[in-house]
Amino acid sequence: MKFIIYNYIDIDSFDYSRSSTDVSHFIKNPSFELGLDGWNNDGFQTQGNNAFTLKSGSTYIEKWVSTGNQVGDAYVYQTLAELPMGVYILKVAAQNIQENSSSIQQNAWLFANNTQLTVTQRADYELVFTNIETQPVVGFMAEAATGNWLAADNFRLYYAGGEESDYTAELQRYIDKAQPYTEEKMQNSVAQALASAISAGQTALDAGDVTAYPAVATPLRTVLDDVKTSIKAY
Repeated sequence: MKFIIYNYIDIDSFDYSRSSTDVSHFIKNPSFELGLDGWNNDGFQTQGNNAFTLKSGSTYIEKWVSTGNQVGDAYVYQTLAELPMGVYILKVAAQNIQENSSSIQQNAWLFANNTQLTVTQRADYELVFTNIETQPVVGFMAEAATGNWLAADNFRLYYAGGEESDYTAELQRYIDKAQPYTEEKMQNSVAQALASAISAGQTALDAGDVTAYPAVATPLRTVLDDVKTSIKAY
């Protein structure tokens, strides 16, 4: 499974002093103490040692290959049920490292819907995203990651408010990201699905009905998976 993810939030401009509420209960098994229960996974496995020093509890997840090699592809993600619209902070302990090297590794990310944050050295990462979907997706993924050791643990979620202008701006970003693909060659059925998703999104945006945004946002995000596959096939 491939995800198309884009960094939409200017994290450097986010005011981390604003009040936030811990809503981590929306994430099932956030520290992997129940193994990978609740998570969709490809490539990761649970680990109980203490090598990943930021682990919470007794278990974390990892993908490891011998030093000097590259760990490649992997993902773990979860769909959150009925998360209200809002601005959120997703915090995760994670790494994408090459053991015995201080060089910065590439191609691993935390993600939430259409927002991503690059993961490199071992740290507690904070990803800010605006949720306009009913069932957002959060997780950790790598595509041709250059490190030899991926690890993650302790997913936490905080609600940081949100206004109509935040949601309108986010839906516009969804549309703006989908629009350029209409110029690409792809299967007719996929092109029609893309055009339909963009049209529905624009209609909701023009109407200014925030309550309609979740119904149009998810198709705008998920159709891009099919679009990318179809374009490659051409």
